[in-house]
Amino acid sequence: LVLNFMHEGVNLQVSMPDPDAVVGATAVAGPRKAEAGNPMHLPTVVPGELLSYNVKIGDVLKAGDPLCVLESMKMEMKISVPDELDGMKVLDLPCKGRTKEKQGDI
Repeated sequence: LVLNFMHEGVNLQVSMPDPDAVVGATAVAGPRKAEAGNPMHLPTVVPGELLSYNVKIGDVLKAGDPLCVLESMKMEMKISVPDELDGMKVLDLPCKGRTKEKQGDI
């Protein structure tokens, strides 16, 4: 991002990385954003903390089955497998339990 503004008659330019850019991060590098349109990514619907997964690597997902538990604003939410992920195999569990996730993170 490049920001241009004028302060007391002086033009200033500030550059910074785009905080919403999808970057090639690894699981140990911190949370990644789910790529829009990527059927292999499931973004969080609310900001919160991942408490636990109800699946493990190698499981085949079935629509409606429990996927994980999130905590947001002191409330636990059980997230079920959505219809579009039915029949897919779990390849990775990118978050560790009790990690804070922002809305849209994987």
